[in-house]
Amino acid sequence: MESLIDRSSLSLLKESIDIVDVVSHYIDIRKSGKSFKARCPFHNEKTPSFFVSPHHQSYHCFGCGAHGDVIEFVKNIENLPFIDAVKTLADRYGIELQFTKEEETSQLGDKFAILEKVNSWFISNLKGSDVALQYLKSRGVSDLSIEKFQLGYLASSQELLDFLKSQYIKFQDGAELGLLSISEDGKRYFSSLYNRIIFPIFNSTGRVVAFGGRTLGNHPAKYINSPNTPFFHKSKIFYGQNFANSSIYKSGIVHIVEGYLDVVMLHQIGIENVIAPLGTALTQEQGYILKKYKAKVNLAFDGDSAGINAIKRALDILLPLEIETRVTLFENGKDPAQLVQEGATFEEVQKLLDSSQDGVKFYIDQNISGFNLSNPYEKSRAIAKANEVISKLPFRYREEYSKYIDRLLSVGRVEILYNRRIRDKEAISNREFFGYSEVALLRSAIENPQFIDILRSNIDLNDFNFYREHLKDILDGNLESENIRWLLHFDIELLSSKEEFEIEIVNLLIRKFTNLKKDISQNSGMDFQKKVLELRKIQNEINRLNKRKRRLIEQIPI
Repeated sequence: MESLIDRSSLSLLKESIDIVDVVSHYIDIRKSGKSFKARCPFHNEKTPSFFVSPHHQSYHCFGCGAHGDVIEFVKNIENLPFIDAVKTLADRYGIELQFTKEEETSQLGDKFAILEKVNSWFISNLKGSDVALQYLKSRGVSDLSIEKFQLGYLASSQELLDFLKSQYIKFQDGAELGLLSISEDGKRYFSSLYNRIIFPIFNSTGRVVAFGGRTLGNHPAKYINSPNTPFFHKSKIFYGQNFANSSIYKSGIVHIVEGYLDVVMLHQIGIENVIAPLGTALTQEQGYILKKYKAKVNLAFDGDSAGINAIKRALDILLPLEIETRVTLFENGKDPAQLVQEGATFEEVQKLLDSSQDGVKFYIDQNISGFNLSNPYEKSRAIAKANEVISKLPFRYREEYSKYIDRLLSVGRVEILYNRRIRDKEAISNREFFGYSEVALLRSAIENPQFIDILRSNIDLNDFNFYREHLKDILDGNLESENIRWLLHFDIELLSSKEEFEIEIVNLLIRKFTNLKKDISQNSGMDFQKKVLELRKIQNEINRLNKRKRRLIEQIPI
């Protein structure tokens, strides 16, 4: 029987990839309002009528009618079967695909239907529970919010078992979907969601994929989530994402809060560009999801030590991704849900969110807050801690934040920057072998296609020792070759700026000419006059390259 791609794999693929990023690898696109436009790659036209929507993650040509999602675009532009287009994208973005049989595909649909059926049952339970409804009312949750977020209730584990049995749903399927757990002896099924308000967790397309629960008793775990399943990985999804997408794209900012009720209550007063991680610290996968929005990220957490530490961990993930960050601290131990419960209006909470701090400056302030700056030794350590934050940023943003450290610590910029300038430049400049430089250049060119022209004008195939065939594929535009796929497996720090990229080229050429100079010097059979002439020419070229490198180093934003 033919293998098919698992639906959850397709969902993960689409949620992890930005169609704007994919399309821009093939054609030149320009921002146009909330969308991007270009000349259509599927028919000849002089005036652009091809539009790409980051909001809908789709494209449409008003000239020829071509339209679809990111998979359809790759399928059509590369003339691939559907399954090959999916594999191409998965390989390019490092996403592992799961496969299933044809008959299993229909079973997956049935299992999504089980989740929907159980969700409807949870909702009906809430309507019949005075205790659960009273709790929600005491927290200020309105009837409209209960309906919008499809809140539910589970009184006991046995009630869920009885319901599944009445619907002829196997307990084994319930366990696979995260509804049930199995006792250690393997003989008994039970649910951990009992005596809890149920919060269904939706994927970005609005399908129920899991559940969270808030205890109504004294259980030490106030909130719990479903375990990971074929449909749900809590590190790769946000609560409320399906409700917030439109508002995030419209406003250009996403507010990250800590809990389910924070999301519900902020939506209730009209602040809808808000989502929450699922009870865990922000993950790298969630960072990539946020990057897709191309929006500012405001970390709106509690102002206690736990909240501040969570913000710093989140910034560790977000800053290297070139995401502009903001920070809002809720003081006096009150979270957004409590503020709304106590009567805070849309205008009051929005004003608080709008007064957020710059995320990088917040992190620097926190890192140096414990030092006595009148003590020269502690001041030196404070500078080092501030520079730890700066080093997380791409080069192009470091200059402005270095000025902030200057003002904050009242020190000269040379004192702040000198050691980091040397360290950063040496990290770029002093590679020990040809292989590293070649891989760094090739991987960076794959990720930043504008660098390919720089390669083409500065390097020829003979300048490479180890990866000439890989270089040839890139210069020929053959970016789907086996050579290129192989390169993508290298876990290597990419060269993010034009200056860094050119410095790596110069370093490679300097080493090439230095080795050539050594070979000629040791060639005893070469005519002396000719040897002197060749060595002088080579040294002149090395001198020229070193001058070029110094100019480039000075141009790198710090």
